[in-house]
Amino acid sequence: MADHQENPSTTSSMVGSTNLPVLQPVASADDGGISSFGAEVDAAGQKALAEMEQRVAAKASEVQSKASELQELEQRLAAAERKKAELEAKGVQMGP
Repeated sequence: MADHQENPSTTSSMVGSTNLPVLQPVASADDGGISSFGAEVDAAGQKALAEMEQRVAAKASEVQSKASELQELEQRLAAAERKKAELEAKGVQMGP
C-alpha cells in the first residue's frame, strides 16, 4: 500500500503544482448565454406542462365517461332488483 493517499475530489480539480482549482468559464448575461438558456428551459417547461394538461383532461373525460356508465349500470341493477322483489312477492321464484 502506498503511504501517500490522494483525495480524488480535490486532486482532479487542481492544476499542476499550484493547487489552484480549475475554473470553467461562465457565460455572462451580456452574451445571452444565460438568458437564452433560461428561455429554452421556460419554453420546454411550458410545453411539458401543456402536454400534461392535455393528458389530464383526456383522463378526466375518460373517468367522467366511466362514471356515467357506472351510474347507468347501477340504475339498471336497482331496477332489476326491484322487479325481482315484486315477482318474488307474487310467488314467482327467481334463480339463485
